[in-house]
Amino acid sequence: MKPLNVITTGAVLTTISLIFLGPLPFFPFEKSLPLVISCLVLHGVGFAATLVSSFGLSQKEAIAHGFPDNISTYGLISGSW
Repeated sequence: MKPLNVITTGAVLTTISLIFLGPLPFFPFEKSLPLVISCLVLHGVGFAATLVSSFGLSQKEAIAHGFPDNISTYGLISGSW
């Protein structure tokens, strides 16, 4: 799967989890422990997908734009995170 697709999917999952975690005032249900737990799990999966994919994509882009493919480039990208 392409990293941009994974980033987009992760952002959508995170958004959905935050919408239901609230929940938004026009939803007809109340907060419950299972709802909060499932929303937090969904948020973690979405955030992890976004973070890991963007990290890998930034490494590939840095190398594609002329940075050397060595440990110093990886350290520079890691330091950004």
